[in-house]
Formats: sequence, structure tokens, C-alpha cells
Amino acid sequence: MIKSLRTLLLMFVYLGLFLPTLARANEQAASDFSVINAGSLLQLFVSLLVIVVLILALAWYARKMQNFSSGGGTLPLRVLSAISVGSRERVVLVQVGEEQLLLGVAPGRVALLEKLETPIINDDSQSGSPTFIKHLRSALAAGKS
Repeated sequence: MIKSLRTLLLMFVYLGLFLPTLARANEQAASDFSVINAGSLLQLFVSLLVIVVLILALAWYARKMQNFSSGGGTLPLRVLSAISVGSRERVVLVQVGEEQLLLGVAPGRVALLEKLETPIINDDSQSGSPTFIKHLRSALAAGKS
């Protein structure tokens, strides 16, 4: 009992010694933050403007570098046509150089369905032409039987 009373008394003494110091520090901090003038607002807006300009410059640079990431465009790759065969699945006809590939595209997976010997769509025909759909349906029907 005497020990706990002594501890309680010591806590009050320490609190009494440090309380004025804490009160002065709190008053000084409040006075430092209460001053807002035109110079500090100008500095804030200039800082924000510099950050926004930096973000836009980095976005422009990233977009510019994206064009160079494919090796300078040495491999001609084009999507000739695409057909949706499910809610998130598609069959895509891609031309790589002189070859045409039939790809199955699903979330998280791309599979080669067929490497075509003869091109289905020539360069002068439009993408998504009915001939592609007709050839795809006949290829799918032949694969089922």
C-alpha cells in the first residue's frame, strides 16, 4: 500500500514538473501553424504545379517509350479479325509476317489453335469479312467430326 502511494506521489511530482514545459510547447506549436500568409500559399501552389507537371511529363515519357519496347517495329504483327465465342473468350486471326495464325484468347491464356497454310484473309480484304467467319465455322465443324 505504501509502495503504490509512493509511486502515485512520484507520478504527480513528475507530471507537475513537466506540465508547464508541455503547455509552452503546445502554445508555440499552435502559434507556428496559425500563420498563413500569401507567401506560403504561393509556395504551396507552385509546389503542386511542379508535381502535376512532373506527373504529366512522366506519363508522356512512358507512352513514348512504349512505342520502342517492341524492338522498333521490326516484326509486322496485325490482328486481322476477331470473333467472340463466349462471355470472355475470343478467336483471333493474327498475321505475323507472311503467316496467319488462329489464336484462342481467354483470360490469362492465349493458345495457338491453327497455323494456317493458306491465308484466309488477303491484305486487300477488310478485317472481319464474312469469308473469315465462313472458314472458321467450317474449320470448327471439321474439328468436331
